[in-house]
Amino acid sequence: MKLEFSNGQTMMVDNDFLSNEFPDGAVHTSFVKITIEAVEKGSKYHDTCMSEIRFF
Repeated sequence: MKLEFSNGQTMMVDNDFLSNEFPDGAVHTSFVKITIEAVEKGSKYHDTCMSEIRFF
């Protein structure tokens, strides 16, 4: 995924979400635009699901 912030900063996030950290600490923003850049083919469904996204 690509994360784009209101301050112009962008960040690429891979499959291992828990290991992704912001290189410069906290990002102060009023919005986050999330763009799915790639998906992996599933064996059962033809869609992409996200169950939860947390911002702290």
